[in-house]
Amino acid sequence: MLRTTYKSRAVLFLAFISLIIVGFTPHILRMHLFRPSATVRSVTAGEKSRVTRHGNTDYSVYYHDKVAVLMFHDIDPVSKGGDIITPRKFSQELDDLLEQGMHFISLEQFRQYMAGGSVPDNAALVTFDDGYESFYKYAYPIMKQRSVGGVCFVITGDFSKNAHVYIPHMTAKEITDMVAADPDIEVQVHTDSLHYKTDLSHDGLTAYLMHNGVKETKAQYLKRINDDTKISIAKLKTLNSRPIDTFAYPYGLYTPTAIKVLRNNGIRYAFTVQTGLATRQTDPMLLPRINGGSPSLTSASVFNSIMKSLQPIQPNHLKPKPNHIHDTSHVSAA
Repeated sequence: MLRTTYKSRAVLFLAFISLIIVGFTPHILRMHLFRPSATVRSVTAGEKSRVTRHGNTDYSVYYHDKVAVLMFHDIDPVSKGGDIITPRKFSQELDDLLEQGMHFISLEQFRQYMAGGSVPDNAALVTFDDGYESFYKYAYPIMKQRSVGGVCFVITGDFSKNAHVYIPHMTAKEITDMVAADPDIEVQVHTDSLHYKTDLSHDGLTAYLMHNGVKETKAQYLKRINDDTKISIAKLKTLNSRPIDTFAYPYGLYTPTAIKVLRNNGIRYAFTVQTGLATRQTDPMLLPRINGGSPSLTSASVFNSIMKSLQPIQPNHLKPKPNHIHDTSHVSAA
């Protein structure tokens, strides 16, 4: 009987000590000690000092009411440099960013956000340029497996079977099948046949072309880029259930004139290659992106680029550069 009494007192004493520990241990330490399924992340000086629950994971809120738009181009099982990364690298990058607490959204969610709606903390949007078939074969299955939406900007003149292209592009059927199977995947405009450089600072969209030694007139230039925009939009409308209202500038080049033509054709959002986070205060025709599609970039460096974009920036950071606005400068023959 005496032994039983001592044992009961010992149990009560241990229970009392446990209550003291729980009551006085700092909150984050308690989560670490008593909730082993949770992952606790430290918050650096540049981040918000609050922690939010996401499923079974605690993650830091790095930014709120902003979107990190990630830019990719091509995927190949054997990395070849430039803008080409392997499927494994792309998968790892998405997994690492998800582990860091990033919340991937669709282009439709981005539209709603720009119109005044909300997005999750640490919001990110995946974009691919050019419409390569590798998006259909590699990127899309990887994204779908992780419930990650996104948009591929298509050069519509290149997905025709008769197109003379070095790298295979998605066909109309592949695009139709893909967007029908997953409404969070969209295809949008990257011109029909203007994706080529004419000199170091101009392309088919921004340059006045030379024909038989004669530079086209302003009227001819406007008609050419206006027709191209209409053609690309018309082709994509038959393949996509979403509105065709978004554009990615080839090579990141743009001019006020080109922007006006795009707007007149119903383009509401256009993405550059300038670095930064998109907000409602950003010019919707000059939206920044963060490069994620280079073999030299690690998941950590992509994440660090997002973090650096939270730093104060100059008010003029998204204005066209001087060499982008001279529509009438000399260009080589197309």
